[in-house]
Amino acid sequence: MVNLPAQFVTASSANAKAYYTFSSQSDYDKRFSQISDILSLSNEQRSKLFDSGLDATGGSRIDNLGLTSQYQTANSYTNDLDNQTIEALATIIVQTSGTGQKVINQTVLLHGWFDTKTQKFISIKINSTN
Repeated sequence: MVNLPAQFVTASSANAKAYYTFSSQSDYDKRFSQISDILSLSNEQRSKLFDSGLDATGGSRIDNLGLTSQYQTANSYTNDLDNQTIEALATIIVQTSGTGQKVINQTVLLHGWFDTKTQKFISIKINSTN
């Protein structure tokens, strides 16, 4: 059985909620600052997970399309890889909508690796098979 650090357990749900809940470009932009204290990602991963939300013309994709996202719930599973790393898998239910679209629930697969010494996620992949 894996003995999860308290910060991991407490932060996982709160951070998923912060990442997946937004209703404006302003909310979308704040996602990284809300959860950066539990992340230690490469610049490449950071830019993939926290894109600007802007379209090719520089306009707000979030505001122009009326995109909203609301975290609903999650189920997570963990595996103790070694004395320092916990592998985490989570299925996250997110309620999404846009202008002229009905509200739908989407399921997201999150795969992350948490360093127990630094108390930070060192890698996160979302809806990825590799």
